[in-house]
Amino acid sequence: MIEPIGDRVLVKPKSPEEKSKKGLMLSQKEADKQDQGTVVEIGDGAGVQRFSAGDTLIYQKYGPAEISVEKEKFVIVHLDEILGRVK
Repeated sequence: MIEPIGDRVLVKPKSPEEKSKKGLMLSQKEADKQDQGTVVEIGDGAGVQRFSAGDTLIYQKYGPAEISVEKEKFVIVHLDEILGRVK
């Protein structure tokens, strides 16, 4: 697995929702806005120690590095790109 360095977090992005909660089909534009994912690993930086594996984060769309490991997609998100945590 990938180990992020410093104030970075390895995140498994959520698949974009194709339907709203009420069953309406979402446009691709709306689906693209959903930049959330689950924390897989955290770096050793002091700023990211508040997060742990399994947390759901909301992060900026443009900025995180997209990588693939064994056909699975992940993003490496810097602390400055994290907008919030879903509770």
